Amino acid sequence: MVGIPNITASTSFPIENDTVTLNCTSTNAEMIVWNRVPFGATLSPDNRSVTFSRIHHSDSGDYTCTAINPVSIENSDPITILVAYGPENMKVEVQFLQNCFIALECFADSVPEPSFSWRLNGTVINVKQKSFQIDQRKAKNEGIYTCVANNSVTHLTATKSKYMNVTIAPAVCGPMCPSGNGLGSDEIVVIIIGTVIGIFFLEVIVYSVLKKKEVTSIASVYENGHIPQESKNEMILQGCVVNPTQEPNHKQPTQKDKSYTA
Repeated sequence: MVGIPNITASTSFPIENDTVTLNCTSTNAEMIVWNRVPFGATLSPDNRSVTFSRIHHSDSGDYTCTAINPVSIENSDPITILVAYGPENMKVEVQFLQNCFIALECFADSVPEPSFSWRLNGTVINVKQKSFQIDQRKAKNEGIYTCVANNSVTHLTATKSKYMNVTIAPAVCGPMCPSGNGLGSDEIVVIIIGTVIGIFFLEVIVYSVLKKKEVTSIASVYENGHIPQESKNEMILQGCVVNPTQEPNHKQPTQKDKSYTA
């Protein structure tokens, strides 16, 4: 009979990038099989150990091994590996509340959960939690808010800042405050470009309508047999003399015609 395997680890709570080894021991085992061997980990020739040369926080989780011989199979109890890392991927979110208050909240990926502190314009303020509120009506609350996250295990610190232009007149504070900091630079650029394009197309449309109206008016005048004085003068200047009193072309009577008429 194969003995029930047991797993030991060089450490069960390593820091990211540490070297970690898991060993599976059993009696009468002819083969050892692991439930998972993450990318980057290496197996010993007899499969009894798994080594992480630089463990990653994605390697956290449960590990088991199975001992096998021709007579029996036995599974080990799981061992949990939790890799400490961070803080990283920090962000500060802003929420506008009633009565002209603003909530600031800081987030960071980290194991274990980091401790938080805040600075306003580089000066430490008396806030030791991930979120707090500020009064939007007070000028002293305007400036750059910096969240500082610290991991007590990795001894790493990360920061994230956000500028708050919060000061508004108390008279405009209603049940719900204005939603705040105005348009961002990207939004302003989009609005300007859209306005310019809109004006351009409006000018094209107006020009096309006026041009069509002018052509239609000239065509109508000539069709009715009336030539505007401006057009007459233009024709004379171009060497095309037009007699405005000239009647339509009639054949002049000959001497013979005159005799017959008399």
